[in-house]
Amino acid sequence: GRDPLSGWGVLDVTAAIEALSQPLPPPDRYEANDDAGSQAATLWGKRIVAKATLDFWDDPIDVYRVRLTRGERARVVLHGPPGTEASLILWKPGTEHVQGLSPALQAMRATQSMRPGAEERIAYRAPQGGWYYVEVRMEEPGSGRYWLRIDKEP
Repeated sequence: GRDPLSGWGVLDVTAAIEALSQPLPPPDRYEANDDAGSQAATLWGKRIVAKATLDFWDDPIDVYRVRLTRGERARVVLHGPPGTEASLILWKPGTEHVQGLSPALQAMRATQSMRPGAEERIAYRAPQGGWYYVEVRMEEPGSGRYWLRIDKEP
């Protein structure tokens, strides 16, 4: 669960110990894409599908770099691992990191989807051109494969 005061997950020791007995999901071809900037995996095209894995204990965050032109609309859909809690965040150009709670960092968020469950959607029209960052995050213990679809329209 989440600690309502901090927004950070509360450590479930029993779940952590049980997770140790499970095999880790295989690393996906985009690793190591755990932050913005040079660590993000670059995705090209107007219609993009990326398939990858998340693991709350070993690889809870994947970040993708996507080029948007001024006025371009991006529709981003996440189909996360069934039975898990995932979030989808779009970061503005110039973002170098996606972890932290500083006001300056949070101001770099363009938009986000944090609906319950593993299905998330974002629609966003870019007010400026540049490299935007799509973050997929596993919010609670769990792991598995996901797919991310990005459609760009004028």
